[in-house]
Amino acid sequence: MRAIPHPDRSKPRLLLDECVPKDIFHALQDQKFDTQWVGEECPEASDRAVIDLAARERRILVTLDKGDFGAILKGKTIEIAGLVLFRIPAKPLEDMNSIFLNFFEEYGNSLAGRITVYKENSIRQRPLPL
Repeated sequence: MRAIPHPDRSKPRLLLDECVPKDIFHALQDQKFDTQWVGEECPEASDRAVIDLAARERRILVTLDKGDFGAILKGKTIEIAGLVLFRIPAKPLEDMNSIFLNFFEEYGNSLAGRITVYKENSIRQRPLPL
């Protein structure tokens, strides 16, 4: 059984989509992020169900899936705390862990109320539709 450190309340509350590797989920927990992973909470849930869970839990939704989430969110009033889309090519897991940890340590406090798109050389943000 994994020991999970007590989350740091100054860090954002995250919900990782099932497409985000479980090792990244564990790495964020180890750094005291209050993190849930769809793969444990509700495996194979629809995108709409994932958005509903993020809204209920007041968590920032984190995904690698550029497809359906954008279409669901476009132009609609939603109540999730934020959305982060990582648009990066496949990399070794160690590199992915480093990207996610560095990103959330640096930008974690600027994600609430925004849609954030992370690419390797850029970060774009815009307000969530309210």
